[in-house]
Amino acid sequence: MQFFGRQLFPNRRKPETANRKPIFSDWPFLLGLGLVGLVLFFYRLGVPPLMDPDEGRYAEIAREMLVLKDWIVPHLNLLPYLEKPPLVYWLTALSFKVLGYTEAAARLAAAAGALGGLFLAYGLGRVLWGPGAGVLSALAAATCAGYVALGRILTLDMTFSLLLNLGIGLGFLALSRERPRLWPWAYLALALAVLTKGPVALVLAGLVWGIWVLFPGGESGLRSWRALVQPWSWLLLAALTLPWFIAVQWRYPEFFRFFVLEQHFGRFLTPAIHPEPLYYYGPVLLGLLLPWTWLLPWALAVNGWRRDPEARFLVIWAAVIVIFFSLSRGKLVPYILPALLPLALILGRALTRLTGVGRLSFNSRFLKTSLLIWGGAGWPWWPSRFGLPRR
Repeated sequence: MQFFGRQLFPNRRKPETANRKPIFSDWPFLLGLGLVGLVLFFYRLGVPPLMDPDEGRYAEIAREMLVLKDWIVPHLNLLPYLEKPPLVYWLTALSFKVLGYTEAAARLAAAAGALGGLFLAYGLGRVLWGPGAGVLSALAAATCAGYVALGRILTLDMTFSLLLNLGIGLGFLALSRERPRLWPWAYLALALAVLTKGPVALVLAGLVWGIWVLFPGGESGLRSWRALVQPWSWLLLAALTLPWFIAVQWRYPEFFRFFVLEQHFGRFLTPAIHPEPLYYYGPVLLGLLLPWTWLLPWALAVNGWRRDPEARFLVIWAAVIVIFFSLSRGKLVPYILPALLPLALILGRALTRLTGVGRLSFNSRFLKTSLLIWGGAGWPWWPSRFGLPRR
């Protein structure tokens, strides 16, 4: 044993644990990510004022929860508002109760969800590939334009994204690492996601897990299918979600028709609300990923996603979300926000590979091409950035 360079008890036999590697501490990375998240998502959170239509609507629903003291049925302009479940309204109302009716209090749930997403990215990256990949994945997510923007706006999407991705990620670890004790936590996260935006959370999680099990070279087989059957976790999900739906249905018998048939099936199958073309999310995804957009093809290639089951799962995860909402006739930009986390993990893993020999290596032609495209795409903004006249 050594103490400040001096050996104590030199004649004693070293314990068996002396040759083991020291336990790695996550606290420096967690504190660093916390500081990054506080600056990006909480600094001047109350600026600008709430924007219409979504921010003003959701803030007013939360305010009326406090005024009417009705925590079951959301109201807007004193009329029942049954388009979405109440979790974000609950969180915003509690924020108003503690901090007052301010813009920062209204956006607190979204900012906290964005900060939680950074820790989730770090945790998944660390479990899959180590702390370096976890840090880079979290930083890639934190610096995506779409993630920063939506993390400072009162919508349901950032909270939904955190809870959905937490459930999908825990379910993947339960499947791939044979950790069945993670299933209840996965379904707890999915239950909260259902209370945020509805049963679409269960559809997305089921598609991601099911396709990964079926994908050639994946965790296929009867054993994997049996692992997806979790009766006790399903009971937990039902116990957490059904009481609110039953209570609202009891008070408003038309709730099921409106919420399920019109707000879910209707939006998906008909172009009545927010109609957009099939390719809508292609350019949207490229914009949300900035400035990492041009490195994504290189990251997919260097990760060898067809051979690596973990990288393949991340590709399936992101693809399911983008394709599912692309097939919907009604589309909004924030719908594909959950796809940014798996893509950030892919980017973080690829960036980690650059330092495989202890120093940066840019020998890949694919990487050089991606960097040139990345730099060229930003050239029109360089002159004005440095105060130079454009030509």
